[in-house]
Amino acid sequence: MPFIVELGGKYCLWSRVSDSPATYLMTEGELFDHLVSENPYLDREGFEMRMARVRNDGGCSGLYFTKQDLIDSNRAGPNQSHVETEAELIALYTAPT
Repeated sequence: MPFIVELGGKYCLWSRVSDSPATYLMTEGELFDHLVSENPYLDREGFEMRMARVRNDGGCSGLYFTKQDLIDSNRAGPNQSHVETEAELIALYTAPT
């Protein structure tokens, strides 16, 4: 299951398989709607528990990874290149308008 990661006040699902965001950044409400569309049995309480982990673990719901760990080891850039900073990740994964 992907991790929920906070980047710049928005959230994405992060894949440890690709070491990159699996979604564009979205608001908490958009994220809940997205997760429910993938799993109709997800309830608000379960979602809130995951979001509490994101807040308590410094922006990542991974039990053994911090947001900084994911940034340090990502392959989120073009051709699976490393993206150096959170600001660059935000620029790459903000949905086009």
